Amino acid sequence: MQIVHAPRIVVLGATGLTGGRVAARLVDAPVDAVLASRNPSTVRRWKGEGPVRRAPGPR
Repeated sequence: MQIVHAPRIVVLGATGLTGGRVAARLVDAPVDAVLASRNPSTVRRWKGEGPVRRAPGPR
């Protein structure tokens, strides 16, 4: 049996204007979006919030 994984996309600068819009669009896409920020307090907050709701898609 073949296991199909959703594509993983890294969004650099996810707290900026462009990166934030890209990240928002990916919430409903059948992908695993990995958000990155150079602000350590933002990363700590994201880790505390846990995973974002993922759209159904191939897994």
